[in-house]
Amino acid sequence: MFDALLELDPHAYVTTPDDPPYSHETGQEARKIVDDNQWDSYFKFAFLRDPKSRLISHYVYNSQSTFRRQTCLHWLLENDLKFPNPINKLIDKDMFLRFHLYDRYWCFPYKKYQQVEWIEDGMWLGDVSHIERDWDFVCSTIGKKIDLKIENKSASSEWRLDSEAYDLFKMFYAEDIDYYTKFSKENADIR
Repeated sequence: MFDALLELDPHAYVTTPDDPPYSHETGQEARKIVDDNQWDSYFKFAFLRDPKSRLISHYVYNSQSTFRRQTCLHWLLENDLKFPNPINKLIDKDMFLRFHLYDRYWCFPYKKYQQVEWIEDGMWLGDVSHIERDWDFVCSTIGKKIDLKIENKSASSEWRLDSEAYDLFKMFYAEDIDYYTKFSKENADIR
């Protein structure tokens, strides 16, 4: 989506995918770089994802990274300076808690680990499970046709949370789960 948004507006992002916050600016951050008239003229949208699917995908993506330079994170990692990547592809309670600390206090934007924390009033919300269709709606609304490249696709569909990790997930992500469940039900007939 980064390339598609840059094609629309070269000023859509403050950072690149290689620098913090890794092209994950919130609406509040984007608002700091544009004037009120420009901001008001934008069609503001976000894509939601099933919270469990999003968490697992985020874990799998980050478990492939080595965090050599981030010495403050080393206590969360394995000896190889990575998050655990078990052969059985099952995230247990310990792995979940370590990753949750990383996600909440290290990832950008800080302390915004639930999708609901990124949503602002007046945003149109699409669903990642229907990304092509909902991206077409965005393009139709703004009057431009821009191809969407699907990138960063991980093998996360093969991964699971064990029962204790799932219980923690339900506790820590309750607001996101409730919001997404309501969003999905409200939009099931519309789309």
